[in-house]
Amino acid sequence: MSALMIANFTIKNSVKFQHYLSEMQDVVGRYGAELLFCAKARSVLTGENTDKEVTTIFRFPCVERINQWYFSEEHQATIALCHESVDINMIAYEVIDSQINVSKINNWR
Repeated sequence: MSALMIANFTIKNSVKFQHYLSEMQDVVGRYGAELLFCAKARSVLTGENTDKEVTTIFRFPCVERINQWYFSEEHQATIALCHESVDINMIAYEVIDSQINVSKINNWR
C-alpha cells in the first residue's frame, strides 16, 4: 500500500537548505519517492497554527520504503545539514484509502 511522507518546515539557512536539497534529490528518487507538492502556508482555517511555513508531500510505494530512505546511510549523512538548514517535522503515513466516507472511517478504528 502506498505511503506519504509529509514534512512541515521553516527554513533557517537558505544556502544550507539548497545544499541539502541537492544532496537528497537523487537519493529520495532511488527509494521510489515522488514529490506531490510543496506549498507555503497562507492562513489557518481551523485549529491551532503551527510555526512551520512550508509543507511538502512525497508519495512512496510503501511505509517500508520511507523508513529505508530515512535510515539509509546517504540520508543519515545529511541529517546534520538538514537540521542546520530547517526546523522540521516529518511524519510517515500509510495510505488507507483515497475515497473517504463515514463507514470506512469507523472501520479504521
